[in-house]
Amino acid sequence: MDRLVEFWSRIGDETVHPADRPVFDAWESEHGDRDEATRKPFDLGYPPFAYFGDIATAPVVVLYNNGGFDATATAADFARLDRAFSRDRAAMRAAVTRNPVLLSDYYAGTGLADMIAEGQVAWVNAVAYRSRDAGPRALRDLAKRLPSVRMAKDWLAEAVIPRIERDNRLVIVHRWSLWDLDRLRDGAGRIRFSKAPRSRNLSADMLAAVKDFIRDRVPPPIDSPRRSMSSDTGRDLDLNDPDIVALATRLAERRGVSPGQAILDALRAEIRRTRQA
Repeated sequence: MDRLVEFWSRIGDETVHPADRPVFDAWESEHGDRDEATRKPFDLGYPPFAYFGDIATAPVVVLYNNGGFDATATAADFARLDRAFSRDRAAMRAAVTRNPVLLSDYYAGTGLADMIAEGQVAWVNAVAYRSRDAGPRALRDLAKRLPSVRMAKDWLAEAVIPRIERDNRLVIVHRWSLWDLDRLRDGAGRIRFSKAPRSRNLSADMLAAVKDFIRDRVPPPIDSPRRSMSSDTGRDLDLNDPDIVALATRLAERRGVSPGQAILDALRAEIRRTRQA
């Protein structure tokens, strides 16, 4: 199971991850005599969102700082899209790598919503909690203490970047002030920094590059505990055979799952048919 998904599956029905709660409490206690913006840099009244899309297999990963917050707009989104937000929270609790894309105006307006829904793009926040601005020092200092932020940074540095070429993925760093980029190493041009980080949206050139990458991408070899399986005839079934990879890719695109999962699903379906015969 993806480590970031497993971590966020433990949030339950709360608006703060249990690993982060003591840090927030300690911070507010330490800064009790300061203004509210310093004591409470993040709004914790709404469910956090660490990621959108299939972070385990999406070809493109787009990095943002954290969720935005506006007292009027955020409340309106949650009132209008209550069931949509509930589905996302349920997906995180169930440890599902592909949680549904939200349809709020903020996310729909980025040009990424359709690609996220299709499993082609994953949106990952360094900080899952919402704020008006990622600039204040208090916010950045508190973010560095949060276990959930360390988890996101570790996930990127240890689970994504080392495998970026093998998995044939592209990482777009759109907003980065809350990410630990000293640990980020470029993988043969597969890590690209946005030229317009102040904008909510990727630039037209960057969005075109994402679409071109998805269009031209060759799927990676299928992961398997073994490279082959013995068939009834004594010949080996090579799970990295180009024909098998192509078939798995077509099934995956049709069903919205990873190629490896597509093969497993097809095998299980055949086993059920054989047993019923």
